[in-house]
Amino acid sequence: MSMQFTLLGTGPASPIPRIYCNCRVCDDARKPNSKSARRRSSALLFANGRHILFDAGPDVLYQLERAKTHCVDAVFFTHAHNDAVGGFFDLDDILRKQKHPATLYVEDGTWKRIAHDIAGSKIWLKVKRIETGKAVTVFDTRITPFRVEHSATPDFPTLGYRIADKLVYASDVKRVPESSERFIAGANSAVLDGCFWFGTHFPTHLNAQETIALADRLRVKNLYLTQISHNYPLYAKAVHEIQEYCANNKITTKVTLAYDGLTIVLD
Repeated sequence: MSMQFTLLGTGPASPIPRIYCNCRVCDDARKPNSKSARRRSSALLFANGRHILFDAGPDVLYQLERAKTHCVDAVFFTHAHNDAVGGFFDLDDILRKQKHPATLYVEDGTWKRIAHDIAGSKIWLKVKRIETGKAVTVFDTRITPFRVEHSATPDFPTLGYRIADKLVYASDVKRVPESSERFIAGANSAVLDGCFWFGTHFPTHLNAQETIALADRLRVKNLYLTQISHNYPLYAKAVHEIQEYCANNKITTKVTLAYDGLTIVLD
């Protein structure tokens, strides 16, 4: 049975268009159905009749409504920054309307930060701790968390996920430790942080060139760039330049610039 992996959001911590910004990208993002418009990065896996959410940022209500999804069965968090967990209480409101609670799969360091913020609140989530490198089976789908480096401070540990040995999702990455490369290597599809445009360097995110090089070196068949920032060109121009770069540099990985609402079918 095929699975569907929908990218609910493919943008950075500040969504695009930005308020009061009239640059070309933001102006284009305000057009109906523009692929330059991006909400905070998150994803939804539909497998075996169940919905599994990856991250719940401040846009989670809009994103689930747009995806016509009113039921969430399980949740995985990548890290505890606001763009990944800032919609926690909105998500909790959705879960209260369901006939059953969902299970939150989260590593200890991330849970400690969330628990501090929700101290004294009764939440409609069952919490299950996960550890890097140790797979969990959720509704017959095997999901393996692995360590990536993202935050500039050590108290924001960050995870990527290998899903059913069919897809890798790591939305916030600056570096992949050598010990974690095996979880990405040979993947048929990988959705990876390509936050900044070519030639732009930032201490907590990869740029497009770095991500493409990583995927190509690890023999990823299909790469989808996500977490796309404000400094990218317009969508169509960015796609053209990425294709040109890959051709000129003999990149064997097929590279796609992701957009909000893109669905990847996993056979």
